[in-house]
Amino acid sequence: MKKELYHLTIANLDPAAPELGTKGKVVSGPCLHYSAPSAGGWGIVRTAMLVPESVLLFVAPHGCGRHGSVSSIQLGLRSRIRYMDITEEDLVLGSHMDRIPAVVEDILSCLSKRPPAFFICASCIDDLLASDYKNLCRRLTERYGMPFVDCHMNPITANSSMPPALNIQRSLYDFLCKEKNTRVPKDTLNVIGHFSPINPNSEFFSLMNEAGFEKVLQLSACQTFEQFMEMRHSSHNLLIKPFGRVACQEMERHLGIPWHKEFIRYHPEGIRRGYEGLEAFLERKVSWQSCYESCMDSISQWRRRLKGLRVGVGIGVNGSPFEIAMALALCGVEISFLLSDAIMEYEWESIAQLKQSFPDVPVYTSYHPSMSMAEAVPEEADVTIGFSASYVCPSSKLFTLDADDQHYGFEAFTALLQGVEDALNSDISARALLYTKGLVV
Repeated sequence: MKKELYHLTIANLDPAAPELGTKGKVVSGPCLHYSAPSAGGWGIVRTAMLVPESVLLFVAPHGCGRHGSVSSIQLGLRSRIRYMDITEEDLVLGSHMDRIPAVVEDILSCLSKRPPAFFICASCIDDLLASDYKNLCRRLTERYGMPFVDCHMNPITANSSMPPALNIQRSLYDFLCKEKNTRVPKDTLNVIGHFSPINPNSEFFSLMNEAGFEKVLQLSACQTFEQFMEMRHSSHNLLIKPFGRVACQEMERHLGIPWHKEFIRYHPEGIRRGYEGLEAFLERKVSWQSCYESCMDSISQWRRRLKGLRVGVGIGVNGSPFEIAMALALCGVEISFLLSDAIMEYEWESIAQLKQSFPDVPVYTSYHPSMSMAEAVPEEADVTIGFSASYVCPSSKLFTLDADDQHYGFEAFTALLQGVEDALNSDISARALLYTKGLVV
């Protein structure tokens, strides 16, 4: 079989192109979805565990349970997760739904302290059967006087209006909406949608403090469930990753918290516009100007250090591959190749700019099975950003820039360039990192 990898070029990318199907997928026709061996990480189970002190019961067949169990052991979360195996007979008769309350009772009786929050996670099989986990959680909440919330590990819904990434974040913040105590609005700002806390060196915190906010609250920074519940009293929500959109909508509906999206960006101009948009939303002065000027002043220095460096950017990076490529190009970096499964609306601006300087750069996609037919892409790179890019260009140095490493504001621009430079002198093993980060399951 010919080992020619399917790809488009930057110049070929167009919103009206037939290759861009439902929700911007780079391949519109039905085909297998090749998955590189780095599909773990921030899956449904790990994301649910962001709610501090919570416990999760995963109701699933053996195969799905093994997947979640291996991942939880790798990430040190096994003590907070329980598993209930379901059989083919259970699925035919629906009898497993009747057994869940007894299993919950057994779990609670074995714990030294009752958890403040309880997840019940269903697999795609239960979703196909239309099993009513919401009603089950409602009855358990009434029985135990503590919040039970459903969540779903259902990759079949990846191209639906409620894909797993949005659904799990809805579940996380549902605890805030279920709380019956009166909401007391406070001058605090919630940051929504990300997984790891924003780097404390980001100027974002000092700018928000100067704008009058007492605190910036993030779920991933909460140590206790009580701290997490403080987020329901905040005056504003800031969405920095698309995954939290439904959660923000639900909090606005149930709690009256207005929200605004300013996604993670690495290009200084995009960051500047983001702060301007945030300033208009908050109706407060945000003094970003000196940070912007300092960032722009550093570009000439970065160009001397990085000019001519070849970089490939992959899927799964913490941000848009196209926007990251634009930030790198600003500093003289040569873009070797990009990987993208789907193009989001806000990415077209970066694509339009890339067409002017890098029209022939290939864009590969894991939606096409040809990606499994070759050991590497034909392009060479000195550094690859993201595990997927490293996997298809194994001779390069790796800069992970994944969801474990969260940057925001002008600090993100510096962190991106510094990470690329540091990767040149690193002997980091992509294979070892895959297991350390729990990406292989």
